[in-house]
Amino acid sequence: LENHNNHIFTLLCLPEEYDGSQTYPLLLLLHGYNSNFHEYDPMVNFFTEAGYAVLMFDFRGGHASNLLSDGKMTQMSYDTKLSDIRAVLSFAETIPMVDKENFILIGHSQGGAMAQIVATDAELKDRFNGMLILAPAPLVTDYDVKYPSAEDIPETIQLLYSTTGRDFVYSAIIYEAKFEELTDYNKPVLILHGTADEIIKEESSRAVAEKIGDNATFQLVEGGYHDFRDDVLPWLMPETIIPFLDSLLVK
Repeated sequence: LENHNNHIFTLLCLPEEYDGSQTYPLLLLLHGYNSNFHEYDPMVNFFTEAGYAVLMFDFRGGHASNLLSDGKMTQMSYDTKLSDIRAVLSFAETIPMVDKENFILIGHSQGGAMAQIVATDAELKDRFNGMLILAPAPLVTDYDVKYPSAEDIPETIQLLYSTTGRDFVYSAIIYEAKFEELTDYNKPVLILHGTADEIIKEESSRAVAEKIGDNATFQLVEGGYHDFRDDVLPWLMPETIIPFLDSLLVK
């Protein structure tokens, strides 16, 4: 998939009992900061077992190394990520084996921040039946305090053991205003946060749920780490996640 003359690596995972005569609900998965979609393989296995197709992709510049998509982390920003989401969603619309009436967005960590932005985007928010947001990174940061003007932002910045660029920080400051617009989102959202998460504070997830209001459900996952490892997935998927996804489907 091409976007602004850069390659976006995408992978479509089909349900285990795939039948070429049918179409399947599609989950669009947004990965976290300095991450890639392969880290979600255990989660995706549960989704395909439950009859979902899953479309995954690596954001351009979304990982410091081992990245299949083009781009550098120092060139990555909220704007490039949003552009990638638009491009991948347009691609999804052309896939014959997916049900175009049943698209669901899943965002984890920084992907959860991008899901919040999608929820405020006039062109994108109604394209999904709802959202599953896992340990979302906060849209509201202290970057505007650290860097009162654009000129104060350095060319490169160390963030979570990797180097990102000034465009990422500048765009983060610009998109902070989107957080207030979450009150207008009218689709169901399930927000999960692990009690053992040492990367993102629980308050970040609670704040998103409170801002969305009645359409959001917040739940703590006992013993869950930031990456929702295998130790919680065997019970979390059948008890919570899959029933929520099923409830969003248009029959």
